[in-house]
Amino acid sequence: MKSDDELRKQFKITIDDNLVTATFLVEETNPDDNTRTTKLFLEDLEKSAKSQSNKQFNLLADLSPIGTGNYVTNESKNLYSQTKAFDNFSRIAVVSKSLIIKVLVVSISTLTGKFDNVKWFDEKEKAVDWLNKSTS
Repeated sequence: MKSDDELRKQFKITIDDNLVTATFLVEETNPDDNTRTTKLFLEDLEKSAKSQSNKQFNLLADLSPIGTGNYVTNESKNLYSQTKAFDNFSRIAVVSKSLIIKVLVVSISTLTGKFDNVKWFDEKEKAVDWLNKSTS
């Protein structure tokens, strides 16, 4: 299993005004590392949003660097569907070329009751436009 430091290099989280951008740089196909990366990502995402107390953000989750990558363990799916890390976000746009990721996004957004505020896009520009419309 890779170290936490190695796994954290597989994603990048930045904050610019009211937009948090989470970019996934590597598709992790080792099951244990995939699940651990998800845990680390969700921890870091929650810390990032909470660092700006009481501020509401939009989230751009950009998976485009990993292409059509679609490996997500069942444990990771459960972590995504049960996390409170997304509570600080008004809208969430997920950018990916993977249809499996699209199904996952739609399923999780339906299960969490955030269907209107979570959307999947295959192009980053469309996702950013949608997020910007929510703040205008």
